[in-house]
Order: sequence, then structure tokens, then C-alpha cells
Amino acid sequence: MSDLDKIRKKIEERQEELEEIREETSFEECVAIKEAGELYRELGSIEDVAEDLDVSEEVVEQRVRQYITLVSEPTNELNARKLVSGVQFYGGQESLQELTEGSERDLDEIQDGIREFVSLTLAESGPFQGIISVENIPKNPVYPQSLTDAVKGFTETVAEVSTTVSAIELPWKETLADIRLMQERIDRTLTAGLQPALSQFAEFAREFREQVQIAIRDGISNFEPPEDYDSERVHVNPMARKMAITSLEGFIEEIENADSEELNSYLPRLQAIIAGFEEKNYFTPIFVAISVQDGMMQYICEQDGVSPDDTSRFGDDIYKWETKRDTLARKYEGWYDIETDEVIPNLDSFYQHRNTIVHGDPLAFFDENIATISLLFLNLTIYTVIETLED
Repeated sequence: MSDLDKIRKKIEERQEELEEIREETSFEECVAIKEAGELYRELGSIEDVAEDLDVSEEVVEQRVRQYITLVSEPTNELNARKLVSGVQFYGGQESLQELTEGSERDLDEIQDGIREFVSLTLAESGPFQGIISVENIPKNPVYPQSLTDAVKGFTETVAEVSTTVSAIELPWKETLADIRLMQERIDRTLTAGLQPALSQFAEFAREFREQVQIAIRDGISNFEPPEDYDSERVHVNPMARKMAITSLEGFIEEIENADSEELNSYLPRLQAIIAGFEEKNYFTPIFVAISVQDGMMQYICEQDGVSPDDTSRFGDDIYKWETKRDTLARKYEGWYDIETDEVIPNLDSFYQHRNTIVHGDPLAFFDENIATISLLFLNLTIYTVIETLED
């Protein structure tokens, strides 16, 4: 297969993937997100919006979180036209009719662009949607003036370039390289106006990721040894708590997609962890999270070809804690860029709490903080399992 054929195949595969992603989101859903977000900005209350739209508060909160994601972390994977449609539809609060007026694109094309903008952005945002605060959405347009100016300049450039391109008569012997060069120049012209705004979004994403990193670091180190631990004095980082749940939900989906018979057996237990945690019944999520993490660490050892340390009287392989810990340390590649030397020492120290819990010590604690830590370490381990599967 020639290089050109390989490139064409890659493009076709990506187009099919984008089509599948877009098909998952209807335009009606896009409109519902826009309606909920803009109404929340006007009324300032989830309860009031739910009453006005006659839907549940849970649905409203989800749509508002999605709305905030669309206006603060838009995807940069789309072509510029579709990106601008999303920016105008959500950030500029422009109606579909306003977008079609004076545009060379028809209604269906604009709707498909918005659907792709929404589906890709939400797919990329993953667990961040669950952490975003729905409070204090500003009354003024969410996008900064620099972005609205960039979009205006972009649309003007589109019109100008379209006119210019339509006037060009390419002779039949134009080479592929010449056509590609011209297309690259056009693409650069179209996207140049958006670069300052996109860099602002990149900065926002970087700062937000740093907040997540800090929350996870705080979360996995928020304890003293059991004999010194005082659950009354410990405060749980809200972002760490939310990351523990939303990340686990994402990993459940990845395990389902991997369709590994061995890992699928853990899915009901992972669902039980989430249900217990959200009900604030922390006994179940703590016990199950520790149990599943132990099983996942053994799975990593087996996949890495590590020999067991012993065999039980039932003939099952036994891996000592030190073996599982060292294998995890070797295979772990940095969940949210949290380094191995930040994870393993804390995991080792938390092992004291793990022992008091598993062995029924009266000193064992079952509070929200211990549950959050247990889930975060479980997430770190499942992340490594997923990476192992991909390898």
C-alpha cells in the first residue's frame, strides 16, 4: 500500500469515527443543552430552570454542566467552520436562524457541525463534566471579547476566501502537491483568526488539569496512620471526591469496551462501589474498592509475566504485597501526570489502613475520606490495567 493510500485510509477511518460520534448526539439534545444553560444564566437556579422546563433537577444539572463544558473547553479537533458554529451557537448565544442568515452553508450542514462540536467536546471532556461547578455562570457572554472578535474576523475571512477560491480556474495538469499546498494556505488563513482564542482555552485546560492534579495528590495523602487518624479533623477535597467517582465511571465504560471476560467480572462490584459511595454508605465502597484493587494488582502481575510468590492450599497463585506493589510501580505511567514516586509511598502507607479494615481491627475507619482514598488508589490501578490492555 502506498503512502498516499495509507493517508487516505486513515482519513476515511477518522471520518467514519466522527460520523459515529456525531450520530450519538441529536440536534434536539444540542438545543436542550443550550436552552438549559442560557436559562440557568438568566434564572441562576437549577430548581427554577427545572420548573420552567418541566424536567427533573438531575437532568437540568447535567445539561448545565455540559453547557459550561461547551463554552469553556471546546474541542480543537474539528475543522474551523464547525468550531465557529459551536462557538456562535453556545458562546455567542446565537440562534440557528442567525447562523444561517448570510451563510453559504445550508441548515443541515450547520446542524451537523453543531452536533459534531457537541459530541466531540463532551467525549473529550470525560470526567471533567462531573467536577465543573454549575454555580456562578456569568450573565455576560461566557466567551471573552477576543474570541467573539476572532469569530467575526473568521467569518469575514471565510467569505473572502470562498470568493477567491471560486474564481480560481485550476488547469487539469495541476499536481497533487500544488493542490495540497493551496489547501494548506487556505486552512491557515481560515484558522489564523481563532488561534489567540484557542490558546486561551488551552491555558484554561492546563490550569484546570493542575487543579485536578493537586486534588488527587491531596486525596491520596490525606491520612495519618490508623492510631493517629482523627476522622473528625479530616476534610475531604470536593474535587478529589468527585474525581474518585467520575473517573471510575469512565473506567467502567473502558472495561466494558475492552470486553475482557476476566475484567468484566469486576463490573458489578465497581457499580456497587459507586452506588454505595453516592448513598454515603461507605462500608461497601471501602471494602469492595480495596478488594478489587487487590485483584487488579494481581492481574497486572499475571499480564506482566511475574511469577507468584507462593501457592495457597487450594492451588491458587499467591502474590505478596511487595510483589504487587513493585509491579504496579513498574507498570504505572502517570494518571493525570501524578508521578510514581508520589503514588507508591502513599499507597504503601495506606496499607496500614487497608490491614485494619480487611482484618476487622477495631481501629478501622470507614468515613468519607477513607472511601475517597480507596477509590482514588483503585482508579490509579485500573488506569494501569487499561494501559496494560492497550499495550
